[in-house]
Amino acid sequence: MLPRRVRPRYGEEEDPRESTFLVPDTRPRVRFYTFRSDNATGVSNNGSTFTASFGNDNYWHGAKHVKIAAVRATIWFAMPNLERDATLLLTFQLPAEEAQEDEEDPPDAPPPVVVPVLLQRGIYGYDGINALISRALKAHGQPANAFQLYADWSTQKINLVFKVPGSVEFQGPGQLDLLLMLGFAKPSFTPIAPTDPHVMQEPEPTDAKDYYASAGGRYEALIPGWTATGTREQRFVAPYHARFDHIQFFNITSNLADGGMVGNGGVSQGVIAQVLINRLPGEQIVYDPGNPIEVDASAFEGAQIPMATFNLLDDKFNSLDTNGQPWTVTIRVREDLGRPR
Repeated sequence: MLPRRVRPRYGEEEDPRESTFLVPDTRPRVRFYTFRSDNATGVSNNGSTFTASFGNDNYWHGAKHVKIAAVRATIWFAMPNLERDATLLLTFQLPAEEAQEDEEDPPDAPPPVVVPVLLQRGIYGYDGINALISRALKAHGQPANAFQLYADWSTQKINLVFKVPGSVEFQGPGQLDLLLMLGFAKPSFTPIAPTDPHVMQEPEPTDAKDYYASAGGRYEALIPGWTATGTREQRFVAPYHARFDHIQFFNITSNLADGGMVGNGGVSQGVIAQVLINRLPGEQIVYDPGNPIEVDASAFEGAQIPMATFNLLDDKFNSLDTNGQPWTVTIRVREDLGRPR
């Protein structure tokens, strides 16, 4: 029989020898681990997945009801929104000048001027593409404003603006990526985001046709009545919203999670964190939640902790290209003795 616990009188201190051995120690074991993609094994070619070891850590031997939470992560927002090279092929065709009264035959139209604008794989914004267009136009002796992109912030749509008669074609292996970015092709339906507004959006009657439905696979601006000294122009309004922010948030997943957070359709993807993008391209995102989500992690309840795998995915659970930049994740591992699973 256990000795009777003596309650101290008012004003007296409790003798720890008479109390502590009767009260079970319910303090949970807690440890923090930080893992870096540039100091790990099994790093994928695009840098989004890596494997790390806990070594001979036997701290969790005999643990029960273990939970993990991602309490910190650092990610460079350097993921290209144009995964493959693409080209804007501009062709300008000035009309022939009118014949003078003393001329029998009207003059021929000047030969077309072809201006290729190469967009190499990388991170692009609206201003960056316009800068490339302006540079290419000047290099081919054309006015810098002969063609440009105009961003309509109220509708979130891009306009292709011609101030000289001509046409534009989207070419190269990154053709679709560029069309989706500018809003001239409809995003494909995905079960991850079936109500994505970019997928459900219907073009307005005044919008341009989807590029793949346009005549001749190009947009052609004739600009009737155009003169070199006039102000006439022609615009093609994108039928869909621009998608320069091709990623809405990041998912961090791990094999250590027992299912993790539940997503659409009640499917668990092993997610331990969803990181909102709150920095501009080229800047570092620091994920530091005040109240991180805990998920069950029975992997710590065995005789040996398995190798940990961490994945950095986009909002549709696609693998990301980190563009050679490392990323880190810090997890808190906690044993909850007072709350059985």
